[in-house]
Amino acid sequence: MKTFFNNLFSSFQQPAQMTREGLPYWIFWLLLCVILLLVVFIFLRDKDLRQRVNSFFFGARRRITRMRLQAKIKKEDQNKRELFKELGRKTWEAGISHQQTRKIGTEIEALDKKKNLNKKEINKCSAEIKKLNKQYSEYQQNQEALIKEQEVGMSPHQENMTKIKERKKQIDKESKNIKKEKAKADKELKNYARKIHKLESNTKLSEVEKNTRKDELEKKTKAMTKKKEDYEQKMQPFDEERAKLEKDRKENQKAIDDFLQKIKNLKEEERKQSHKFDHEMKKAQKKQEHIKRKNEEIEKRKHLHFENLGKKMNEIRVKDNKINTYYTQIDKIDETIKELKTQIQDLTK
Repeated sequence: MKTFFNNLFSSFQQPAQMTREGLPYWIFWLLLCVILLLVVFIFLRDKDLRQRVNSFFFGARRRITRMRLQAKIKKEDQNKRELFKELGRKTWEAGISHQQTRKIGTEIEALDKKKNLNKKEINKCSAEIKKLNKQYSEYQQNQEALIKEQEVGMSPHQENMTKIKERKKQIDKESKNIKKEKAKADKELKNYARKIHKLESNTKLSEVEKNTRKDELEKKTKAMTKKKEDYEQKMQPFDEERAKLEKDRKENQKAIDDFLQKIKNLKEEERKQSHKFDHEMKKAQKKQEHIKRKNEEIEKRKHLHFENLGKKMNEIRVKDNKINTYYTQIDKIDETIKELKTQIQDLTK
C-alpha cells in the first residue's frame, strides 16, 4: 500500500515538472482524475475502511436523532407540567377536594387572601394617585388664575408707563427750542456781564463814554433778562408736567414691582408644591409597584401550588367529569414520552 501511494505521488509530481518544461495542462488534470479513481477503487475494495466510515456517519446520525428525541421529551415534559397546572387550577376552581390535597388547598387559599388584600392596597394607591393628580391639577389652575389676576392688575400700570414715556418724549420735543433759546439768553447775559466788567476796568475811556456804553449794555442785559424770564415762564408748565410725570412713573413702577413680586412668589410657591407633589406621587407609585411585585410573586407561588396539586390529583385520580379529560391528556403525554425514551434506548444498542 505504501509503495502504491509513493508511486501515485511520484506520478503527481511529474506533470508539474513536465508542465514547467512546456507540456499542456490537461495532462496534469488527467493524471489527477486517474489518482482519484484509484483512491475510490481502493475504498471500494477495503471493507474495513468502508465500515469505519459508515460507523462514523451512522454515529453522527444517531447523535443527532438522540438530540431530537431528547428535545421532544423536554417539550412533552413542559406540556405535562402545563397540564398539571391546568388540572390543579381546575380542581381548585371546581372545589374538588381530597384528604391528600387539603394542605395544598389551604396554602392556595392563604395566597389568595394575601393577593386580595394586596389588590385592596393597590386600589388604595390608585385612588391616592388619582386624588393627588386632581388636587395638583386644581392647585395649578388656581395658581394660574392668581397669576393671571396679577398680570391683569399690572397691565394698566404698564400701559401708563408707556404713555408716560411717550409724553416725556413729546415734552422734550416741544420744549427743545425753548430750552435752546433760554441757553442762548444765558450765554448772552454772561457775555454782557463780562463786557460790563471789562468796561469798568478800562482806563482809556472817559467816564462819559464808559457810562454811555454801560447804559447800552445794561439795557441789552435787561432786555435779555426779560427774554430769559419769558423762556423760563414758557418752560414752567413743561417742568411742572415733567415732575408730575416722573412722580406718576415712580408710582406706576412701584405698583408694577409689587405685582411682579407677587407673581414671583406665586411661581415659587407653585415650584415648591410641584416638588412636594412629585415626592408624594413617587412615594404612592413606588408603594403600588412594590405591592404589584408581591402579587406577581404570589401568582408564581400559586402556579407552583397548582402544579403540585395537579400532580397529586393525577396520582390519586379523583373521578370528576370536570377534570377527567386532563387525566386522558396526561396519559397520552406519558405514552409519548415512554415511546421516545424507548427509541433513545434502541439507538444505544
